[in-house]
Amino acid sequence: MRREICCAAALILAAALLAEVSSSQDAELLSRDKLIADVRQLVSTLESVHPDPYINGGGKIAFHRRAHEIMRAIPEEGMTREEFYRLMLPFVAAVRDGHTRISLEDILASMRNPLGADSSIGLPLGLEIVDQSIFVKCVYRDDLKHLLGAVISSVEGVSFAELVERQKKMRGYDNYVSNLFNIMLNLNSREGMQSILPEWKYHSKMIVEFRLPCGELDKREIEIVDQLPEHSFEPPSKIELPSIEKSDPSYGFLGGDKKIGILRVDSMSSYREAFESLKMRRSEFLENWARIRYRQFNKAEPPEDVDELLAGIPAASATFKSLVEEMKEAGTETLIIDISRNRGGNSLLSDILIYFLYGWDAYEAVNKSYAIVKYSDLNIDPDMLQMVNEGKRIPLEISDYDFDLVLGPDSGEAPQGVSGTDMKKRRYMQFSPSFGEVLKSDTYEAYYLPKDVFVITGASTLSSGYVLAADFHKLGATIVGVPSGQAGNAFGDVSLFQLDNSGLHFSVSRKRFYAFPGDPETGELLRPDYELTYDKLKEYNFDPNASVLLALEVLEKSD
Repeated sequence: MRREICCAAALILAAALLAEVSSSQDAELLSRDKLIADVRQLVSTLESVHPDPYINGGGKIAFHRRAHEIMRAIPEEGMTREEFYRLMLPFVAAVRDGHTRISLEDILASMRNPLGADSSIGLPLGLEIVDQSIFVKCVYRDDLKHLLGAVISSVEGVSFAELVERQKKMRGYDNYVSNLFNIMLNLNSREGMQSILPEWKYHSKMIVEFRLPCGELDKREIEIVDQLPEHSFEPPSKIELPSIEKSDPSYGFLGGDKKIGILRVDSMSSYREAFESLKMRRSEFLENWARIRYRQFNKAEPPEDVDELLAGIPAASATFKSLVEEMKEAGTETLIIDISRNRGGNSLLSDILIYFLYGWDAYEAVNKSYAIVKYSDLNIDPDMLQMVNEGKRIPLEISDYDFDLVLGPDSGEAPQGVSGTDMKKRRYMQFSPSFGEVLKSDTYEAYYLPKDVFVITGASTLSSGYVLAADFHKLGATIVGVPSGQAGNAFGDVSLFQLDNSGLHFSVSRKRFYAFPGDPETGELLRPDYELTYDKLKEYNFDPNASVLLALEVLEKSD
């Protein structure tokens, strides 16, 4: 009963949002029949691709009841694209999956942003999450500097607590941090603000109330900007992170004695091995994304030839090879891995780093996690399915679930006399020539492991970035910072689609991941061993690298 009430409340909110949409009289109305066809297309795609679109929303009947409520809510005269989008938001959000979402814009375009920055129109503020609040980490106007470190208390008279509840009905989420992350994105987007704030009357400015670090409330009208300025104002940092101008990952050392190394990984899709893997899978995503990275790292136009293109993107294997060599020579005692800004990409990077630091034996601990894959004719072609079926005792068909990954590294799928680890090596040598060259010699397996390993996480440590954090947590690394908005036991690995008539874009998960099977609490929220709190952040004067400072403080106290 509670779930049905929540759904009804979401539809009421959606109706209020529709009433507030300021469309011109010429806005094109899409016919009711076409929009109903789009609803059915979305429902059909979710059921075909998603491993279980019912589990978090009350079951299959509740799922279809919500779909029919949406269709009945479409007026006889039809709706504009924007109105239909807002009507659809609660339905997709009810799947409660952070990777399954619907959008007015091309979802792939947002994934292509090389720095993972939000370039949407919105408030001239840079926001971040700590504890269960959103604070101002940087500002884009000199007159707003006094807001640095301030926590958002209300927006347009709507309390922050109410915003949290509204956001749950607008987009899927994996844990409370994920929901806060969605609010943060919405407050940096005019479209997002319209979605959760029907009270918003004046779309050129917004009334926001902040609680300042001193405890006082500051309520002010802030103008919405069409484009964020290039330069922002933020508190100075005591830490200088390695630059990612020429490669990502990138590393350096804190101090001339090199006793503390720091590895910065802002993306899991900026290294050559990731693109080599995509090339083997014949991914259409490969060239566009690789060209963006080539320009970023080389400050030059990329070549047309794909092999030359990939050769111009630094390999993670080469970066890690240099890192472990330098650490071993210097006798580095501590390695800090900063993935606090890492929104994901390809988890291959985590395996490569584990190889250099821990060696193959460590994969036994990591491989306690597993994934269940749903195959659909909408996300896999017959040739690819044939590749998946190579060596399987029971070949899979379209609409099947692949449970083989449940069985871990020694699944029995390897040929007789060949271990799961050897199969893993063979796959890496097949899919990634750059990593394969390292594996051939075995020189760098478990080459050097410092005494202490810290992993810095943030709210935006997502998807494959989260995989690295979870892997290293299992290997005994110390997690420091803000909890990730990603859940370990969650859906992911999306396929992208577009509705035929409205043109709305949507993503659908095709896998169910279990990073922590048998541990639902950690599976929902990987809480750091040492969590950055607002009070600690304030103590560090809102340093942009406060979590690194916390790791150094923990290290100092343990000596």
